[in-house]
Amino acid sequence: MSVFEIDDFRRDVRKWLDANCPATMRTPVAADEFPTGGRRGGPAKNPDTDVWLKRAASRGFTVPTVSTEYGGAGLSAAEADVLAEEMRRIGARPPLLGSGVALLLPTLLRFGTEEQKRIHVPPIVRGEVRWCQGFSEPEAGSDLASLRMVAERDGADFVLNGQKTWTSFATVADWMFCLARTDTAAPKREGISMFLLDMDTPGLSIRPIRLINGDDEFCESFFDNVRVPAENVLGEVNRGWSVAKYLLRAEREDVRPWVEASYSFPVLESWRENPRSESELQVRVVQSELDRLGLDELMKRAKSEAERGDPAAERFANVFKVVHAEYQQERAELAVLLRGTDGISWSGERINKADSDLVRGWLTSRAFSIAGGSSEIQLNTIGSRWLGLPVA
Repeated sequence: MSVFEIDDFRRDVRKWLDANCPATMRTPVAADEFPTGGRRGGPAKNPDTDVWLKRAASRGFTVPTVSTEYGGAGLSAAEADVLAEEMRRIGARPPLLGSGVALLLPTLLRFGTEEQKRIHVPPIVRGEVRWCQGFSEPEAGSDLASLRMVAERDGADFVLNGQKTWTSFATVADWMFCLARTDTAAPKREGISMFLLDMDTPGLSIRPIRLINGDDEFCESFFDNVRVPAENVLGEVNRGWSVAKYLLRAEREDVRPWVEASYSFPVLESWRENPRSESELQVRVVQSELDRLGLDELMKRAKSEAERGDPAAERFANVFKVVHAEYQQERAELAVLLRGTDGISWSGERINKADSDLVRGWLTSRAFSIAGGSSEIQLNTIGSRWLGLPVA
C-alpha cells in the first residue's frame, strides 16, 4: 500500500471515529464498564459501551485484521497500525476485550476447521458471545501440563470429568475453551485435547471465588459427566498441548491491551494534578514513562519478527509477560503513592469511587506476576530455553 493510500485510509478512519466514537468512550475504561460483549452479563452500566461495540463491529474494527468473510475489516498490518494510532489520538477505548477476542480467536484461525471458524468467529467479532478459559486446576497452575481432568470418548461425544479453578468470568461467559486429558497413558505433554464447550451444557457447575480486592470474577468449574460433541475439539485429538502453547503465547503477548484498559493507574494524571517534591517520586514517574515507551518498542519488535516468521519470536512472549507484570505493579504502586492518604481509601461515606477503584486495582496488580503463567516459570523458560542455562 502506497503512502498516498495510507493517508487516504487515515483520513477515512479519522472521519469515522470522530462521527461514531461516543464522548464517554474517549476516557479510560472504568472497572464496571469493561467491553466484553456476550449475552449473560446483561447490558453495560454505560449504554455507550454497547453503542461503541456495535458501531465498531459494523466496520469490523473490533478485530480489524480478521478477514471480512468472518466479520473483520480485513485490514493490512499497516492499516491496523493507523487505526490504532487514530484511536489513541482521541483516547478511544477498545470496543471489545476479553478471552474470546484476545486468546481464542487467533487460535481458532490457526487450528480450527472451516466449520468451527464460521460458527464461532463472527459472533466473537460482533461481541455476541463471551468466552472463558478452562486451563488451570487445583494441582495444575503454572505447571499446566500436569492437568488431570479427563475426557473419554463415548460415541459421537467426549465425556468430561474433573475440576478447573481460576476460571475468570465463568459466571457470565457463554462458552468455555478448556483442556482435558484424552489419553491418560500418554506422556505428560501428550494425550491432551482442547474443547469448545457451551456453558449451558448439563453437568457443568460454577462457584465464584471471593478475592482480596472484593471481586468474585475468578471461579471454580466442576465437570460431572459433561458431554461435548467430538466436532468441538479444537485441533487434533491428543495434540492439544500444541494448541494450548499457541494460545498461551497469544495470552502473554496480548496481555497489555486488556490489562491497561481494565486497570487505569493514572500516574501522569495524578502528577499533573498534584506534583510532588520528593525526588524519589519524580524519578519513578519519569522511569514509568520510559518503561512504557520501552514496552511499545518491544511489542513492535515482537510483531515484526513474528510477521517475518522468525521462530525465535516466541521468546518475546516470555520476556514481555515478565516485564509487563513488573511494569504494571510498579505503576499501580506509584499511582497509589501519588494520591497520598486518598490512595489508601477503601470504603466510607467520604471516599470517592475513583480512589476506591484505584486501591482495588492496586490489590489486583499483585496477581499480575502469577496470571497467565507465573514470572518464575517464565524466567526459568527464558534461562533454559532461550539462554541455554542449566536447569537447577
